[in-house]
Amino acid sequence: MPDMNDQKSVRYPMPIFTPRLVLRPLLPEDGAVLYNDKKNAWESLSKVFEWTAHGLSLEADEAYVAKAFQDYLDGTDLSLVALERATGASVLYTGLHDLNRGKWNNIPPQIPGETKEFQIGFWATAAGQGKGYAEEASNALIRYAFNALAADRIRMCHSEFNKASPKILGKLGFTLDTVLENSLHMAGGKVVDAHWYSMTSTAPLPELKVRWG
Repeated sequence: MPDMNDQKSVRYPMPIFTPRLVLRPLLPEDGAVLYNDKKNAWESLSKVFEWTAHGLSLEADEAYVAKAFQDYLDGTDLSLVALERATGASVLYTGLHDLNRGKWNNIPPQIPGETKEFQIGFWATAAGQGKGYAEEASNALIRYAFNALAADRIRMCHSEFNKASPKILGKLGFTLDTVLENSLHMAGGKVVDAHWYSMTSTAPLPELKVRWG
């Protein structure tokens, strides 16, 4: 695992270990790997993820990982890469985003008061597809959010063209809350519906051994 220069977040204990994966923050030197992982999986990614509308850019990915690492250090946001423990290969990109900080667009109305809500997102690399890594990493992040960050609610979202995510969310125990019509602007100019799910405890999760910090 790359050296994190002994820099620790003010908020997020890292890394997270599952039986097959280690999840760690994106580092400033990860830009080229992120770009290549996107490029190799672009055909499938561009069909279901809104962010692909911005296209592929090595320069943008290098800027993104630099900011992501600073956000991790500052405790304002958490963008992660999941590495296969057996090989060290990057197999999934994911994140835990604090919805209470108001940085995120196109989200459903939040519960008033002091409810701590986080959103999890993920996409698998070409090498990581079809191996159950998205379910394993999301299960771990949900446990992490509720236990390490005292979350009250976890949200996840997928576009209407995404056929894999609903199956994963169902296995994890999420409940469909709402469908926001015409709220996602996809590659090619398509505007599609967003399906939003939530859960409020770890009780529905399949059993998984997870540790962190």
